[in-house]
Amino acid sequence: MEPWATSPDPRRRSESAPQASVPPFLVIAEADGGRTIVPLASASERITVGRRSAADVALTADDEVSRLHAELVRVDSEWTLVDDGCRPTGAT
Repeated sequence: MEPWATSPDPRRRSESAPQASVPPFLVIAEADGGRTIVPLASASERITVGRRSAADVALTADDEVSRLHAELVRVDSEWTLVDDGCRPTGAT
């Protein structure tokens, strides 16, 4: 068995784990237990997440999500979740 497969936290890889070239993505946990995978477009610098239908990632079924809940911002090759703290139901 490979050393990274036995890590106590499967999200963490050991230093010896091979680095796969997997494009970045967002996983949304649905209320029914399902999951939706949203690829993060490499051409985008900023992705909006919110309840309004115009959001890049629209979470229209959740009344606790703000119209503009948060943004994912790409800096170089890393994505960061940005929440300005002004929204009453901000990202957690």
